[in-house]
Amino acid sequence: MEYKISVNDRVVTYSKKDNEVKINNNTIEQNFKWIKKGELAYLNVNNKSYRISVLKFDKESKSATLEINGIKMSLSLSDPMDELLKNLGFDKLMNKGAGEVKAPMPGLVLKVLVESGKEVHKGDSLIILEAMKMENVIKSPIDGTVKAIHVTDKQAIEKNRVMIELTAKS
Repeated sequence: MEYKISVNDRVVTYSKKDNEVKINNNTIEQNFKWIKKGELAYLNVNNKSYRISVLKFDKESKSATLEINGIKMSLSLSDPMDELLKNLGFDKLMNKGAGEVKAPMPGLVLKVLVESGKEVHKGDSLIILEAMKMENVIKSPIDGTVKAIHVTDKQAIEKNRVMIELTAKS
């Protein structure tokens, strides 16, 4: 499996199978070792050592804040499934300005999991949408309140159809 890590303007690719690291498609010699799993690691690249501390990791958004040799930096991670979901439009579930949760692809609404007026938190499940023979849980992209629901259980919908309107929590 291959993972992509975006750091500033660079894309770092890590192949778990080959234990190979590439920066902007150039293979680099490296040696990585966790000292304290998930918190502290050392990396040696081209005979230069880096002390890496994981300050924050958000599993849901696949983002992290690291301190590398005393310098803080943010990064985002993606794997092949993330790339597929992005290509299918799942990264555009929410038009944040309008507070609309839209269908990322055509499908069948299996179940609406919320009611109008209900308070939701970022990451809460809103709808189960069947598309391409897969059940996809559509989650709230923000903290807020369900303003309106525009779909019903067992309803076929098209891509970009507004399914739920949310009012952002102030």
